[in-house]
Amino acid sequence: MLFQNRFVQAAKFIASCIQRNKNLEILNCIKVTQMPDKMILEATDLTTFVKITLPIWTEVTGSYFIDTKVFLKLQNKVATGISEDSIRFGNVVVPAKHDETDFPQLDTKHFHVPSLELPSTIKTEFCNMGLRASHYVAPVFSGRTVLTGICIRDGLLYATDGHSLIRQKTSIQTPDKFEAIIPPFVFNHLSHEFIIDPTFDVSFFFHEDKTECTVPDDESAPVTERIGYIKVEGRGFELVTRLLTDPYPTVDNILPKEHSFEYSIDRVKLSAIIKNVILYTSETKNNMFLLLPSEKKGELIVRSVAGPDGVVYEDYVPAKTRSKKKWNGVALNAKFLSTILDDCTGDNIIFKANSSALAAVTFEPGIDSTLYFLLMPLRREIETQDDDDKSNESESDSKPNLDKSSNEDVNKDKENESPITNKAAA
Repeated sequence: MLFQNRFVQAAKFIASCIQRNKNLEILNCIKVTQMPDKMILEATDLTTFVKITLPIWTEVTGSYFIDTKVFLKLQNKVATGISEDSIRFGNVVVPAKHDETDFPQLDTKHFHVPSLELPSTIKTEFCNMGLRASHYVAPVFSGRTVLTGICIRDGLLYATDGHSLIRQKTSIQTPDKFEAIIPPFVFNHLSHEFIIDPTFDVSFFFHEDKTECTVPDDESAPVTERIGYIKVEGRGFELVTRLLTDPYPTVDNILPKEHSFEYSIDRVKLSAIIKNVILYTSETKNNMFLLLPSEKKGELIVRSVAGPDGVVYEDYVPAKTRSKKKWNGVALNAKFLSTILDDCTGDNIIFKANSSALAAVTFEPGIDSTLYFLLMPLRREIETQDDDDKSNESESDSKPNLDKSSNEDVNKDKENESPITNKAAA
């Protein structure tokens, strides 16, 4: 007998971890090994390897391969007959397609000495950090592979798409010069309902792989590649995934050391206003808005670009400041800021900026000192200057420019540039 719920959860877990392959049919299959007291399920897409052990009681033993989709349909059925040609599940007969030697195996020779071990890692804390950071990674199709991952370095967790950034303090103690870039889907897998234990063991492994040149008479030195894996083990499961190997940008180089202006803003009110800005400007495909000082003390102005009808959305948000200098405002992307506000907790958020629109602005949750967010302004929309420099610019130059051509430039600039990573590389 097999516990039905755990079997169904295991089947769904494997299906969520493994991507289907159009070229290699064997990678669309699960290897099932039945023993008298347990069933072992193994699957891989050559990037991720999953192994699950479930308790069963059966007289039919042996190994077979079955397509993942068929396996999901069978749900709680255990094979009642295993032969070279077919697998029987009660009244259902599935043809056997593959030999065991066809199934890719994980090379475990580099898994003896981990570079970092995190025993008894708390599932909720680890997954919540990763899931939050996954909101800030670059899309897979962006062409910036390293930015599609989440970096752990010096006890900090980073993620950036080149326009917005999150930095989180963690309880993970890393060795000197240790860096691991984890694909975001790992945290999605570990959040699956199948993993019920509150803790699991996390290990990181790295090794050097030398590739010899195969061109005759070529005396080039072999290419050395640093290959890394993250391995997560818990009760009844093992998950191994390759890490991203390119060096992560040194983003700390572009984080502002100090700020000229600081505001404590009502987070809930600002979040509601920003969502209205996104809805109001959805047809313009331009999520730019201006955050401006108000003539009335204790508030800031939120002003969108012109909507389809030429009307500008404007609202006011409560804000307190201790800065004595006059701040001219900043242009930001509403969708990026909305994500940041949703990832914060508490009634207020600390907004920090400098006098130049070219500098990054930062957001810090008022009650959570472990979180830090950075957002690059849309610099073509507004120019802010120190009070001493105002005499060198005309009044029209210092005002926000909301004309249509400028809005198109912002969209084009957003698609082609990565301000954070460009500055970090420099």
